[in-house]
Amino acid sequence: MERRNKFFGLGMTLAAGALALAMVPGSALAMASYDVSAFADLYIEGLPDGVTSSSAGDPTVSTSISLTGQHATAEFNPDPPQVVVFDDEVFLNIGVSGSANSTGADPYGYSFASVDTQSNLLLENELAEEQGVQISLGYSASWALVLGRPMETASAMIEIILSEVGVLDPLYSILIDPIIPDLNGQWPAIGGTGDQLIEGLLVLVPAADEFGAGVLGLQLTVNVLGSAESEHKADPEVPLPATLALLGIGLIGFASRKRFAAARD
Repeated sequence: MERRNKFFGLGMTLAAGALALAMVPGSALAMASYDVSAFADLYIEGLPDGVTSSSAGDPTVSTSISLTGQHATAEFNPDPPQVVVFDDEVFLNIGVSGSANSTGADPYGYSFASVDTQSNLLLENELAEEQGVQISLGYSASWALVLGRPMETASAMIEIILSEVGVLDPLYSILIDPIIPDLNGQWPAIGGTGDQLIEGLLVLVPAADEFGAGVLGLQLTVNVLGSAESEHKADPEVPLPATLALLGIGLIGFASRKRFAAARD
């Protein structure tokens, strides 16, 4: 709960800052942004005699970044993504963050970043009799999406899949794909930001008849992506400085009328 509060407070702080900057004409810091991350730890416990666990080759890691506009940014967190495979464990920590901004001179900004990973563990029962093992998967997924002003969009995707090699249906899967659109120029109900932290622990004990003599292959797939889009719209017919000037003239006129009325009295 403490970590969840930290993420939520950070998101609200960023949102407040973005909203304040969006109100400043010509601010180069009013932007849409994303921060998406996933952590996973797959490990084997209680290996009986005659059962071995090993890595099935190196993990595959695919990364991608796409930017449009002078003020678009994207990066991997950590960089490079951390994916480590041991004989009885797969550990990974991956994430992306970025932002997009638009101005009158640079009217469209877009940022996209993704990390896709796949890792394998191999359990082999060398004995004729059936054996039981414990497979555990601990994971967490977090995301924070911030809009600096209307006509911006931010989205995220986190996918965690644990499957048995050669079997169509996964043992476990979770898909998270939040998006904050511009809502026709209206701010989202929670103030221009969306953030969340999800944590879980999955424990599987395959039935004895599912792991007799032979091999059981486990495949862990974890993918994250984030995107942000910003489009600049022309200022209204009466720009903010002119509006303030008219307001100032009105106040001056109002004060003059009061002084004139006081002089007549």
